[in-house]
Amino acid sequence: MPGDSPVRRLAVKGISLRQAFETIGWSVTQAERRSRVHRHRIARWLAGAPADPDFVQWIAALERLHRRLASPLSVHVQPGGNRPLPTAYELTLACLTIGWSERQFAERSCIHRTTLRRLDRHRPVQDWRVGRWVELLADGHRMHPQPETSIENARHVHDQF
Repeated sequence: MPGDSPVRRLAVKGISLRQAFETIGWSVTQAERRSRVHRHRIARWLAGAPADPDFVQWIAALERLHRRLASPLSVHVQPGGNRPLPTAYELTLACLTIGWSERQFAERSCIHRTTLRRLDRHRPVQDWRVGRWVELLADGHRMHPQPETSIENARHVHDQF
């Protein structure tokens, strides 16, 4: 519908920011770190205040990505072509890009944390599905960088004068 805001579309679909954060695996603090929007403002949006449309679009795109790639067994996780399997070190970097802790990665991948810690940092991960899944999620986060929100634009204009 023309003129329909992203906030309204999310409300119509029944998607809330709280559900989106849960799907992505972020807390309010992690969302603050990733978006440069203060956590108190995000908390007000979670409480029902109108959210910034750019922020909502960004979170909605990340939520779609995480729903599509919900686990390493997702049908969208395919062999990586000529891309080599990631090492444990590269998995760690991918988790940092996504915004997940070791605990969150272990829970979502169904790999015990001790097993993760025992992986050789320089050897490829044996389960190609887990490696490819995390790479796809990290690539998706790189494709959807934090938005230039109207809040930030207002701050930049204010700083110029």
